[in-house]
Amino acid sequence: GGFADYSVKLEVLDSEGRTLGTDTASVQAVAEYRSYEQPTANTARLRVKVDAVETWTPETPALYTAVFTLVAPDGRAVDFESCRIGFKTVEIKDGVILLNGQRLLVRGVNRHEHEAYGGRTVSVDHMIAEIKLMKQLNINSVRTSHYPDDPVWYDLCDEWGILLVCECNVETHGVMGGLTHDPAWGTNFLERAIRMVLTHKNHASIYSWSLGNESGVGANHAAMAGWIREYQPNCLCQYEAGAPGPNVSDVRGRMYAQQEDIMKMLTDPVDTRPIVLVEFLYQIRNAGGGMHKFYELMENHPRFQGGYIWDWQDKCLVQTTAEGETFFAYGGDFDEAVVDWLIPPFMTNNGIVLPDLTPKPSALEAKQVFCPIIFEAPRSSPWDLKHGFGHYIVKNRSLKWDSSHYRVRFAVREDGRVIHSGELPIPRLAPGEDAPVTFAEDLPQTPNAHYHVEFSITYAEDTAYAKAGDELGCYQFPLASGPSAADVPTGAAAAGVEGPTITEDAAGFQIQGQQFSVTVSKESGLLESYVHNGSQQLIQGPTECFTRPYSGLDAHPGWGKYPLWSVLDAAQTSTTLHSLQVEPLGAQRVSIESVRELRFEQRPQGILVSHRFIIDAAGTIQASHKFVVDPTFQDLPRVGVELILAPGFADVEYFGFGPGENYRDRRQAAKLGVFNNAIAAEHFPFIPPSECGGHEETRWLRVQGPEKRQLKVIASVPFHFDIHHNSIDDYQQATHEHKLPRRRESYLHIDAAHAGIGSDMGWSTMLVDENKVKAGTYILEYTVRFA
Repeated sequence: GGFADYSVKLEVLDSEGRTLGTDTASVQAVAEYRSYEQPTANTARLRVKVDAVETWTPETPALYTAVFTLVAPDGRAVDFESCRIGFKTVEIKDGVILLNGQRLLVRGVNRHEHEAYGGRTVSVDHMIAEIKLMKQLNINSVRTSHYPDDPVWYDLCDEWGILLVCECNVETHGVMGGLTHDPAWGTNFLERAIRMVLTHKNHASIYSWSLGNESGVGANHAAMAGWIREYQPNCLCQYEAGAPGPNVSDVRGRMYAQQEDIMKMLTDPVDTRPIVLVEFLYQIRNAGGGMHKFYELMENHPRFQGGYIWDWQDKCLVQTTAEGETFFAYGGDFDEAVVDWLIPPFMTNNGIVLPDLTPKPSALEAKQVFCPIIFEAPRSSPWDLKHGFGHYIVKNRSLKWDSSHYRVRFAVREDGRVIHSGELPIPRLAPGEDAPVTFAEDLPQTPNAHYHVEFSITYAEDTAYAKAGDELGCYQFPLASGPSAADVPTGAAAAGVEGPTITEDAAGFQIQGQQFSVTVSKESGLLESYVHNGSQQLIQGPTECFTRPYSGLDAHPGWGKYPLWSVLDAAQTSTTLHSLQVEPLGAQRVSIESVRELRFEQRPQGILVSHRFIIDAAGTIQASHKFVVDPTFQDLPRVGVELILAPGFADVEYFGFGPGENYRDRRQAAKLGVFNNAIAAEHFPFIPPSECGGHEETRWLRVQGPEKRQLKVIASVPFHFDIHHNSIDDYQQATHEHKLPRRRESYLHIDAAHAGIGSDMGWSTMLVDENKVKAGTYILEYTVRFA
């Protein structure tokens, strides 16, 4: 009673608790009739002018405190309420979203509330770990798919600096857009929108309200948008499903849009709303190709302002095996009475990080593309000679920080190995600014050597989530090669070494040298064993190989390319040996030539393969393979060979793209160099086990084992390779990491061509022509040396 006799006092405090401004207002008891008359009933309106505030951004999450005091008629303070607030502006000008007057760049992920040990109850520690990792991966924004989150999440995003799209809990997937057109459901839609906004309206981290997910579009969504815009006009209002117009959504955010569809939106002369993709780069098994196009769109089209990767974290629950071993479990692992029969049971595992927050390779790719400091080679005319090696453009695409917050380290590689490093000064650039930089280190050059320089972007100082010197991204460019010189001939076998001999029996041929022996099967026409210095090094191969473990492209029966690629599985293959010739090639070498034809149950034509191996007196193998793939196959996962190495090999060194895995459509995070790794570490534990560990543009590799045993592969034309302690069939059969056998043998694949990993910035099954291995003729040549 008598509430209107009270008044309300507002104090705004800075982070040190100092008062920056105050105001006091009485309570309005009766509403005014006109909408522009304020305040409304039961409301006190206060206004405080605060000078020189720091604006809230993901890079500078400056927070202040608003304290409200309820003052009784006699002047007594009878109640206090407070919340943390931030100062920011969000607006759209000329089709571009501006945050504090600066073009907004959304480097985002979709996030579900989930934790492997707590399910839908996510601990605060886990939330903080998520946010810290997001910041380390250059992620600056989250869409709370598909519901408002735990209130603690918003407090943490305010504090740490994560922009939020707060999404309403409206989704009618099963009935499509039926409910949004039904007036009987109008109050349900509107009630949820009002509840969301009233609950979370004071959070500095929220820049946009989402009307829900995949529920069609209709009058009920328009009602939600109208209420939100009237109540809180200083935030955006957005929605994606059903191609809503400007009356419902301030942005266009089409899910998994292909590049041509994005360009159609960007060139639409009528609808000039900004574009922020609510979902892109769908993750399942191993996927995430095409991220380089995300940067190109952001950089070249101001109205393309980013998007949200689907999604952040694999959503598993911890389960225990009969032996007491814990593992990350998904659909079907809990003795459920019903398991979804339409989609893969592991479809909840579509994050860029594992349930324990280990970043997947696609997360590292996103980190590189999201890097706020960018190096580019200038795009100059062919006759503009001043823009050659060593000239670059550096760009600052931060939202508030100038470039003094970062340092640039350089490293020069000679034939893949670092020979020189240091720090490269860059100009002080405000956000959005560019400047030319020159790298002019004077280094001696080895004849015929190839040189590259890479620029590593690091933090200049410690932050709450990273240390000074931690890397945000790295850019690599070619430098001028060393002076040409005559190649040093490798020569033939040493003088006095006798050439290999050939013996034949009913099963095959035996090629014997002073330090090696090779067995060739008459049944298959293939090498079945290679023994060097009394120790077996090669069990089988090289054997033609056209398949690979499942990826996002063929994740599950009926999914994407599965119907096309599954016909290549060995169980459906018959092989005919058309010819086999084993004969001396002069006094020092032996030639092995075979022609094999592979046929498949579901294809009228086959694949013709010609193998040729020339083995010299030292046991070196010069391999040449020709693959003729009939057009009925359309495209394949790979065209190459498999070598099964004897037990004992444990490490691999290579000159190619690394150090992490990479594919032709996902290698922004990779660089060309010489890298070492344990063979076991070439495996990544996707859930379920999937294609992994590929390396593009490889010049040579060396596999090493005990007693200095080694196998080296060298090629004049770069190849793709992977190596694991598992066969392709092992990967395809394993449903969980603990069910993937760890073999002592090593399975090495050398490919003339290997398909992209898929997605093209969209759904996992998208694969553009340039990243396909199309039917046709392929040649693969390399040399194998044993020691």
